[in-house]
Parts: sequence; structure tokens; C-alpha cells
Amino acid sequence: MALNSFLVVYLCAFICFFLWELILNYLQLRALKSDTPYTKEVLENFNSETLIQSQDYSASKTRLGLFSHCYSNLILLCIIFSGSLVFIHKLLSYWIPDSYYFFGLVYILTISFVFQLIELPLQLYSTFVVEEKYGFNKSTLTQWTQDLIKGLLLSFILMSPLILGILWFVRTFPEYWWLLAYFFIISFQALLLFIYPVWIAPFFNKFERFPDGELREAIFKLSGKLRFDLNEVYLMDGSKRSSHGNAYFTGFGKNQRVVLFDTLVENLSVEQIIAVLAHEIGHKKLKHVAKQLFLMTVVLFVILAIIGVLFNYLPFYQAFGFSSVSPEVALVLFSFLISPFLYFFTPVSSILQRKYEYQADRFAKEAVGNAESLSQALIKIYQKNLGNLKPHTWYSFFHYSHPTLSERLAKLRAA
Repeated sequence: MALNSFLVVYLCAFICFFLWELILNYLQLRALKSDTPYTKEVLENFNSETLIQSQDYSASKTRLGLFSHCYSNLILLCIIFSGSLVFIHKLLSYWIPDSYYFFGLVYILTISFVFQLIELPLQLYSTFVVEEKYGFNKSTLTQWTQDLIKGLLLSFILMSPLILGILWFVRTFPEYWWLLAYFFIISFQALLLFIYPVWIAPFFNKFERFPDGELREAIFKLSGKLRFDLNEVYLMDGSKRSSHGNAYFTGFGKNQRVVLFDTLVENLSVEQIIAVLAHEIGHKKLKHVAKQLFLMTVVLFVILAIIGVLFNYLPFYQAFGFSSVSPEVALVLFSFLISPFLYFFTPVSSILQRKYEYQADRFAKEAVGNAESLSQALIKIYQKNLGNLKPHTWYSFFHYSHPTLSERLAKLRAA
């Protein structure tokens, strides 16, 4: 494969991304193995056994992340430079001649399927070795396989109309297809947000209306106090796959609802759960979700604009072994090539999200009238999930969407 300017730029970005992520993971592992003392907040709330387990679990996940980074990205590089993308394209062209839409759809789905197969060993190891070792995995191999098949089926159902729609825009409006595709993708994502709670989530988990009682009454009392329009509260059987706990809001409009994992309900008191939900309501009331969605649409616009500029530029395709302009090839190439460039905007996103977490914590503190309910909830969640209690500063700065536990407790308990 001959080198040209596009390939050189990509390789430079890839090498920088690859090496910097190696460094961050190395620093994370070194921090976990170091004798750096834990903060006062941690030592006051965690016994020595939990600290050792947390350190071991975090180290295991970091080592897996390090291996995954090398494994996935080196395979991607081999696929690009071996001409495999070109080979698959030519092979499918013999099987599916003279079919613009069907060929484009099959090519993109095939490449997507190949990379999902590549990731399978990592997913299996994560679930049945790492998570199993620390007592988090509750899923059986049968359950895991069923989830995999469901996920592939759902991907096919959801990706097909999206891909076909983009291909139609390319053929029908060749000059400004990317702009129309932009609005189409945004509309499609909005539809998914609306139907997810009702049609997609139940495909994987069982959701039951939360039973009447003290907690349900407290949840609706909180939503009323905060003037938050809440449709319903559901209990999700998260324990059939993992002992990790969570709570989240999903949907919008008449489909907006609170979902509580059964594992979370088992481990937190009513006051603590209410504080966690107040935090999540804070994200909604402070428009954090809307702001993040807006930022995503801006990034999407820029990406599609770049694709639009390069779409008919033959040297771009030739850089990666293709001899002609092709919409399905452009979409596949950009899905891979954009990652190293977006990677270096990760700290910007992380800083913004951590800012939102502090704001939501403060909102919850004011909503429930004290800092201890949320503080104790966070401590219990970290204890139960063996969260990392001493991440490396650079790693957390670059990757963490939430402040560390010590940072959140200090902010919450500040006057």
C-alpha cells in the first residue's frame, strides 16, 4: 500500500493516540501498586480488606484495558494495511453485483460484524474471568450468548434503515447529501430515545412497576417537590447479569421514567436512593443531558462535513487501497479513521462531565437538605462495586467522566 498524505496523517495520529494510551494505562497501574496513602475520606469509610480488593480489581481491569487497547488497535492496523477491507469489498462485489443499496448495506454490516467477532474474546474474558473472580458476574454462558444474539439482531434492525437512508441521500442529493444525512441521523437518534424505554430495553431486561410502599411514595414526593414530570418508576432485574448497581432516567415526554436496579435497592436505604435520584434529576433540571446531546450533534456535523469534503476525492480512497469513490467505503473508513483524532478531545468531554457531576451533587444536596445521604450512597456504591480509590491523576483527568470519590465527598461536605 503506497503512502500518501492521508495515510501519513492517519499514522501519525494513530501512533500518538496508541502510545499516549499505553502511557496512561501504565501510570494507572503504577499508581495502584504504589505506596501512596489513601485520602482521609477513604480511610474513614473503607476497611483494609475492601481497599485491597478494590486495588486488585482496578488493577485487573486496567491490565485488561491495556491488553484490549493493544489487541484491538493492532488488529485494526493489520486489517487496514493488509488490504482486507479492499478484499472484502471485491469479494462481495462478485456475490452481489449491480445492487447499490443491498451491496452497500451488506458491506457495512459485514465489516461491523467482523469487528464484533474480534472483540468477543475480550468480552468473554471480562465477564467470565475478571468479573467472575471478584463476584460481580451473575450471567451464565447461555444468558451471555442470548444477549449477544439479541444485540446483533437489534444492531441489524436499527442500522439497516440508517445505512439505507444515508445511501439514498448520497445517490439522490450528491452535492449536499451529508447535510441531509446529518438531520436524518439526529431525527433517528431522537426516535430511539423515545422508543428505547418501551421497545428496546425490555428486549434485554425485565421491568416491573415499582411496588407501592415507602420508597415509591418518597420518589414521587421528590419529583413533586422538584417539579419534575415523572411518568413511572420501574425495578429492573440487573442482578441476573451482574451485582453492580445503578439507577437512571430514560426516555422523554410521556415515556420518561426512573429505572432502579434491584441490586441498588438492596444495598441503599430509602434516604440514600432518594439522594441518588435527586442527583439524576439534577442532571435533567440543569439541562446537562440536553447540553451533551447538543455537543454530540456539533461533533456529528463536523464529522459529516469532513466526509462531505473528502467524499469525491479519489486520493483519499487510494490511500487505503481502493481504486474508486464509494459511499459504503467512505462510511467504513471514517468510522475507523476518526477515532485517533477524536481521542485527543476526550479530556474536554471529561472535564465538562465532571463539572456536571459536581453541579448535580450540589443540586441533590439542596434537594434533600443534607450532604450525608448522597455521601453515604456514594460510599456504599464504591464499596459494593470496588471502585478505584486512588487513580492516577493524569488517567482520571483524561478519562474519568466522574470526579473521584474523595473529590466528590470533599465538595459535598464543604460548607
